[in-house]
Amino acid sequence: MLIERVLRATCGMTSETLHNQLLPGSTVMIVLGHLFFAVQGTLLSRRTRQPVTALPQGINIVTFFAWSTLIMAPVYRTALQRSVPAAVAARKAYDAGLCACLLLGLLELVGVLFVETLRSVIPRAAMLSAIAGVSLTFMAMGFAVQIFAAPATGIVSMLLMLLFYAGQVKLPFKIPGGVLAVTVGWALATLSGELGYNWFVPSGGGLRSFAPYFAMPTVQTAFLTTLCEPEFWQCLSVVIPMWTVTLVNNLSNIQSASFVGDEYSPRECLLGCALIDLACVFVGNPFPSCVYIGHPAFKAMGCRVGYLYLNILPTIFFGCLQGAVLLQQIVPIESGVGFILWVGLQITAGGFEGDHTPEGWKHGPAVALGLLPSIAAWTWQSIETTFTATRTLYCKAMPYPAGPSGERMCQMELHELMQPASTPMASADSDVGVFQRNLYNLYLSGVYALANGYLLTAIALSSMLVHIIDGNFDRASLWLMLLAIFASVGIIHSHKLDPFSANQLFPAMYLLGALILLLCHQLKNREEQIRELQVWWVSSLVELAERFPDALAPAQSTIDQLASRFGLAGVGGSGGGVGGGGRGGGGGSGRPISPQRGEARGVTPRPFKRASSSGPSPVPASLSRTLLETFGVDWQTTPDAGGTLGGARRVTHVPVTADDAAKAEADEPLDTAPLAEMPTPASQVYRRREPQLGTSAGSSRFAGGLFHSQVHSQAGISRSVPFGSFPDSKAEPLLNSWRSS
Repeated sequence: MLIERVLRATCGMTSETLHNQLLPGSTVMIVLGHLFFAVQGTLLSRRTRQPVTALPQGINIVTFFAWSTLIMAPVYRTALQRSVPAAVAARKAYDAGLCACLLLGLLELVGVLFVETLRSVIPRAAMLSAIAGVSLTFMAMGFAVQIFAAPATGIVSMLLMLLFYAGQVKLPFKIPGGVLAVTVGWALATLSGELGYNWFVPSGGGLRSFAPYFAMPTVQTAFLTTLCEPEFWQCLSVVIPMWTVTLVNNLSNIQSASFVGDEYSPRECLLGCALIDLACVFVGNPFPSCVYIGHPAFKAMGCRVGYLYLNILPTIFFGCLQGAVLLQQIVPIESGVGFILWVGLQITAGGFEGDHTPEGWKHGPAVALGLLPSIAAWTWQSIETTFTATRTLYCKAMPYPAGPSGERMCQMELHELMQPASTPMASADSDVGVFQRNLYNLYLSGVYALANGYLLTAIALSSMLVHIIDGNFDRASLWLMLLAIFASVGIIHSHKLDPFSANQLFPAMYLLGALILLLCHQLKNREEQIRELQVWWVSSLVELAERFPDALAPAQSTIDQLASRFGLAGVGGSGGGVGGGGRGGGGGSGRPISPQRGEARGVTPRPFKRASSSGPSPVPASLSRTLLETFGVDWQTTPDAGGTLGGARRVTHVPVTADDAAKAEADEPLDTAPLAEMPTPASQVYRRREPQLGTSAGSSRFAGGLFHSQVHSQAGISRSVPFGSFPDSKAEPLLNSWRSS
């Protein structure tokens, strides 16, 4: 029903094209996909000897709206503007959809090889913003206005949909809530007809006029000539973003299946979808397929593999036996689109749920930024459609337009009449100038620029803001450079793929913004390096003051002030440093106070980069201790008079567990996890363990397992050595090596 209603309204497709070519082709795609994933589920069940649930599959609804409204509908409107007959224009739109699906299938084949690279390069927030933008506008907003345009048959059904799906209200006898909502809409429409109200006007004669016949899919190859038309390649601004969105969507849904125990091969699934899309293009299906969301819910309901086989039967009825025609004759579509509205709201809300990290919420502004191009695209489509209808009415009502300017305006498009971006308005004496001044506050040129290639713009702008939020200005500049390339050739911000007609102000400003971000990146690095040098210098002063207290006694107060400024312990441990006036007792070492325990008032220094892969590290000992403190490790080396390491210790901060508490009470040695696997210290309660080196038995024991290699690499230490039980003869050279580095 949705395919037929949308394509009739936006692309002017006839019943002949829909019922004998497009819908049978889409049916073949769904049937082949169901068979593929059902067989895949059966094989997985045999291999694991466990019951598994097959992955759900079908037409990607987000891609469907992108294809129908952003690829096929513009081709149809452009053909009509060139005085092409409506039937021929509809065929051109159909062929454009087939070619776009062919391109997407080829990209899917390529994407199978490096899909993980794409996932790592494009931030998750950017992907979510692109799919959320389409869902919010062309799904949720589009169907919301349709429902409120027919309140008699749409509002009650919509509210019931929200009640059953958002409120999770269950009906007795497991009756599906969606079926009841549609039934209520049908009952209201039927009742209104009996009472004489025209709330719903069926398109046919109902059951009596329904004469089904089996429509076989037909092989199609004539559409390939569309690839030779330069105007077609403008659709790359839609195909490329939807390709990346489809890949991530499929991977996410396959991953959700693995969470509940069904381990499907991602490459197998992606390859199957790509081959099915490529094959079904040649039988008339213009819409790509995808792995549907909801596998965990189906598994929880007890579904296995058979539900896909059962779903083939209604698919054939609606696609090849004109079942959708029957539904449109007896059921108002407004009573069913409430479900699509709910899906659009869910997808949009999912974009703001973060990227499943403790700080994932901070990328919310990037998702919101990615919504704006989608909103602009939906707004521009509404404005342009209204303008075209008004112009047609005006020009037909006046056989003789008022002068040459009136005749010229009847032939101009909206983007030709509005004020161009960063360009003065036309003269106030002209009709075009009056038109531009009346619409000045709408900033139509900005809406138009964002609407063209809006998916690519959304992903790039959102990715840029993600990296800016994370402080990676160099990566953000790369996305601006990519935007400059797209804008320079007309893929975005232009109505056609032509470098000469594209507004070159956009790429110029994007490049200028990229240079500014690169400059900020360099300044940020320079500031951090200066800060590190300051920390190193102050640490060296503290050590010198401890080594020569008499000579530097007059400057002791100044050195203490500098140490306090940078969060370091002062001379002799003053300022609350470990080993001085703070905890630990004894002489201070001039070490920084651990920032992870909330004691540092300065900045956590960033590790110096090694000058080369070999040779000593340029990090001084004091700064090495600073870095070790950053990772929650306290070092204090105070060899005794005999030269042993009896005073050396390491304090390891680990999460408290009940088992650890019992061991600590009994004073038993504790095993701790590698430091890289520890949770964020700010969110955990920590205790301290202080094992001592240099026992009477001549051996040392470091409780704590491995000192993780990440700490070594960050601190400039060239090797990773696990701690265990070893004699002092081996411990002393190791610690001396660390001190020298």
